[in-house]
Formats: sequence, structure tokens, C-alpha cells
Amino acid sequence: MNGIKDSTAGNETYMKTFGDTIYDARMASKKLLHEVARKIGISAMYLSELEAGIKLPKKGKVISMLSQEYNIPLKILEDLVKSDRKKTSL
Repeated sequence: MNGIKDSTAGNETYMKTFGDTIYDARMASKKLLHEVARKIGISAMYLSELEAGIKLPKKGKVISMLSQEYNIPLKILEDLVKSDRKKTSL
């Protein structure tokens, strides 16, 4: 999965965020924001905030549904959420 691995930009190495990962997955699937949101049972606004990194999912069910929708291993999404939470708590 290209979007999950570390990427190099110039001399700087970074890991994609949870939001970047689910946004990239949605773009690759060519699905509209409101379609995915409706299918997994959340608002389009909330999904937009998740993709933008404004919010992180509080419920494991949302992470699980996104994992299924985009065929991304659940463990990867859970690890990205944990990593993003650590970054915001610093």
C-alpha cells in the first residue's frame, strides 16, 4: 500500500496521517465524501474533518468501518490514530 509507508520529501521523512490515508483511499476508490459517510453511518462533515486531520475518530467502530470500506488493515488505521494522538498531545 503506497500511502501507508514512510515517504521522503527532500531530506525530511514523514509518515502519512490517519486523515491523509483515508483521504487518499477515498480518492483512489473514486467515491464521493457523502457516499462513504452515508455508507458507514457518519455525517459528511465528520468524515471531512477526519480526512483534514481536524478530528480523530473517538469510536473504534468508525475506524473499523473505514478499514472495511477502503480495504486497509484495521491495525494500520488504529496505529495511525494512535500516532496522530501522540503528535497532538505534545
